Amino acid sequence: MQATPFYAVKGYIEVDKQKCVSFSLVKLRHVERDFYKFSGEAFLSTLRNEVRVSGVDKRLMLIEPTPKGHVESSIVGREETVSHLLGISLNTVLDRVHALLRRDEVGRTGVFIERELSPDETFEMVLKKLADQNPAVRRRLKLLEK
Repeated sequence: MQATPFYAVKGYIEVDKQKCVSFSLVKLRHVERDFYKFSGEAFLSTLRNEVRVSGVDKRLMLIEPTPKGHVESSIVGREETVSHLLGISLNTVLDRVHALLRRDEVGRTGVFIERELSPDETFEMVLKKLADQNPAVRRRLKLLEK
């Protein structure tokens, strides 16, 4: 999947109806890395060690783990505090707040590319086919090669 022609191409694996793992198929720009941190980035090591991390959901609620659950609080009006807590730029937080509030008003506008893999395809195979067929995908792949 690719949200817009300028954003990273990502792979998604649906583990079950409740769990989905997403990962980038290309090198991420700094702002794209911050998007993962914004929503509560987890690594294999954090999952193995059962480390819970703070993040923001699509309701713009900060989810902060506690020993017996979590605490939720709105981030609207607290963007600078949230940027420090999550270790990301204030601009990223402001951008996400703007985008998610706009989505409430306007709705989702769709995605640039969404492609389901057949059982005999790999992510790499499909990414190569997409890059061969689509100049925007090709440009995004070359963007960070330099």
